Amino acid sequence: MNSRMRYLLALLLALTPPTAMFAAAPQLTDPDVIRVFLVKDAECPICIEELCNDTPLVTPRCGHIIHEQCYLNMRRARQQLCGTCRTPFAGAVAAQPQEEAGPAVGRGRGRSPAREQRRRSRTPVGGRAGGGAPAQQPQAVPQPQQAAQVQPAAVPVGLEVFRPANPGQFTDAELRAVVAANPGLREVSLRGCSLITEAAVQALARGCRELRVLNLSHCPGVTDAAVQALAQGCLQLQDLNLSNCRPGVTDAAVQALARGCRELQRLRLSHCPGVTDAAVQALAQHCLQLQNLHLSNSPGVTDAAVQDLRARGVEVVR
Repeated sequence: MNSRMRYLLALLLALTPPTAMFAAAPQLTDPDVIRVFLVKDAECPICIEELCNDTPLVTPRCGHIIHEQCYLNMRRARQQLCGTCRTPFAGAVAAQPQEEAGPAVGRGRGRSPAREQRRRSRTPVGGRAGGGAPAQQPQAVPQPQQAAQVQPAAVPVGLEVFRPANPGQFTDAELRAVVAANPGLREVSLRGCSLITEAAVQALARGCRELRVLNLSHCPGVTDAAVQALAQGCLQLQDLNLSNCRPGVTDAAVQALARGCRELQRLRLSHCPGVTDAAVQALAQHCLQLQNLHLSNSPGVTDAAVQDLRARGVEVVR
């Protein structure tokens, strides 16, 4: 595409209203929330998952691009602020009381104009003897609004795949409840669950023995003890993501994982400064089913340590 065509396309996109480029979103009722399309790689600030044009995307008044479903989930949970910049969403301004302080003339609730005129005709002009000022109408006192009662969401039962709707607010207690109700879970994504600790991961390892896929990336509460519990309880684990679990994951965790999870096929250890050549050697020795290993931005691993894995056909990403 030549420069002139690119210029005309950019001009067309600039002149076309965003709402005209997408189908109507009947669930979005806020006036200044519009659907958008992605122009570069990014992550949703709510669920920390990758943004792509295959899923509906919206932007509230603050300008951050998020998944439409994440936005709707937040509004259903009565969350009125952007999780990134704390800007109120559209329609998030607190509703004012229906009756404000001041004269109540013409402010009768459900009062028709004719009825209001008859009421005024019956009101005496002088409210006091000697003819003083007109009698003041009683002022309506604003009533304090009651706090909205948010009922806790029911724990789903019989799931095989689970991912929390709001990872940044997902807690240990909620994960334990999900594990207790769904011992047959086979795939769990806790990516970006910054409140999760090693105790919750240990409960997951004890309660979900048939787990096959687990994503713990961007979970700073994950430690060696948590991974060691997975190595003892989830022996059928095939896909594990431990990227950006700083600073908890070290060689001890990976070595225990290699000895316990012999069915492991994919392992991601990107941005793990505590992982060294000793962990890679343990994987090469025990995980004979390994097909893919991510070690990008893990400076403790050298090229010499991954030669045996590459010789076996393992895809090693550095």
